[in-house]
Amino acid sequence: MEQQPTVPTPPGRPKPPPAPQETPQSLALSSLGAERHSSGTWRLLTFALFIFSIMMVAFLGLKYGYGSFVQSQIDQVELELDRLAQSALPEEREQFVKFFFQIVNLKEVIDDHVIASKILPFLERSTNRDVSYASIQVDTQIGQISLSGLARNFQVLAQQLKAFERAPEIFSVATQGATAGEGGLVSFQVELSVLPTLFE
Repeated sequence: MEQQPTVPTPPGRPKPPPAPQETPQSLALSSLGAERHSSGTWRLLTFALFIFSIMMVAFLGLKYGYGSFVQSQIDQVELELDRLAQSALPEEREQFVKFFFQIVNLKEVIDDHVIASKILPFLERSTNRDVSYASIQVDTQIGQISLSGLARNFQVLAQQLKAFERAPEIFSVATQGATAGEGGLVSFQVELSVLPTLFE
């Protein structure tokens, strides 16, 4: 190897340290480290690509494979239900219709019971003890109660009508007729127009 000429340093300045010379061994080590770094990066990239591929295959399999399988099962069940509905016997249909109307009638009875549970206490408060009712009809749409019954005599009937007129829930009392019968009993029919709050 040729020695490089030394440059004289001016007096008073320290000599710079000699430049390190690269040996063949240090060159081999640095190239080996670069190869290892490059190889590790490629391995990591390959592993990430492999995981991504597996996830994509699983996603596409679930979306297109399993999804279409589930949809075909749903379609089969719907077809079976349609077939069963069409093959229902006429007797079963008739029983179903009867059951449906029983439910509707039961709802009406319950609604009437709720209304009656509000009206009966009012009538109990407002009725003379010498008056009895034979029938009560309620029309909540127009707010009307139709009563028919018996009073001991005309004087008791007049007292009853006055009691209805004084009741704050009633704003109109109309007598549809009154006739005396056996033993002096008076049969009567009355229509009461009531406030909507009575039905609430």
